[in-house]
Amino acid sequence: MRRTDFHGGVAVITGAASGIGRGLAIHAGSLGMRVALADVSDAELAEVARYVAEAGGTPEVHHVDVRDYDQVDALAKTVFARWGQVDVLFNNAGIQVHGLSWEVPADLWRRVVDVNLMGVFHGVRAFIPRMIASGHHSHVVNTSSIAALGIFPFSTAYGATKHGNLALTEALALEIEATGIDVVASAVIPSAVDTAIFEHAIAVDTDGHGHEDNLAKRKIIGETGITPAAAAATIFEGASQGLLFIHTHPEDSREFWAERAEKVSTGIVDVRA
Repeated sequence: MRRTDFHGGVAVITGAASGIGRGLAIHAGSLGMRVALADVSDAELAEVARYVAEAGGTPEVHHVDVRDYDQVDALAKTVFARWGQVDVLFNNAGIQVHGLSWEVPADLWRRVVDVNLMGVFHGVRAFIPRMIASGHHSHVVNTSSIAALGIFPFSTAYGATKHGNLALTEALALEIEATGIDVVASAVIPSAVDTAIFEHAIAVDTDGHGHEDNLAKRKIIGETGITPAAAAATIFEGASQGLLFIHTHPEDSREFWAERAEKVSTGIVDVRA
C-alpha cells in the first residue's frame, strides 16, 4: 500500500463542529488542505472554520444532517463541483445515548442508528461513485469506537451502531479489493479521547443506570483522555499508511478484543451431535 501525502489536498469531515471532528479539521488545515466542514451545529462550525483558516487551510462550511441522504449527496456534489476531487472523507458524525435498552425511546434509538450507522452509509454511497469517476486516489475513514471491540451495557444503541460501522468498513475494504478501485477504507477505533460527546449525550433517566454510566464515562475521559489534536494526528498518520484499523489506544484495543474473543470462543459449543 502506497503512502498518501495529504498536504494541499481535499478533506471532507462530518461531525466537524466538535470533538474528534474538530481535531481532524484543524489538523487538515495545518496540512494546507481544502476542508469541507459538515455538521448541524452552525455556530460551532463557524468557529472551527476560523481555526482551520488560522492553521493554514481553506475551509468551507456546510450545514448537513447525515441522517438525510439527499443532504449528504448534495454535499458530495458541491465538493466535487468546486474542487474536483476528495483525498479523504471522514465519516465521523456520531451521537451517544445512555440507559437500559428497554427504556430507550424508539425514536431516540432510531436517531442513534441514523446518525452513527446510516450516516456512514450515506457518506459511502454519495462519495465513492464520485471518487471512482474522478480517477483520483482517495480514502474513506469511518469513525468507529472501542465499543466495537467490546460489549458495554447501558449504551447499547451506540455499541450496536459502532459494531455495525466496523463491519461496514471491513466489508467495504473487501469490496474495494475485489473491484480494484483506487479507494482505501479505514476504521478509526478511538478509546478515551477528551471530547464533549458524553456531555452532549442523552441519559434516559436522571438517577439510574443511564445517568451513572454517563457520569462514569465523563470521569474516564476527563482523567485519561488524549486530546482531539493528538487523536487527529494518529488518525491522519494511520490513513496516510492505508491502515484498515487505526487505533488511538492500541493496548486498550488489544485488551477489549482479547476479552471479547475469549467470551465468544468459550461459548462455542457443538450441538450437532
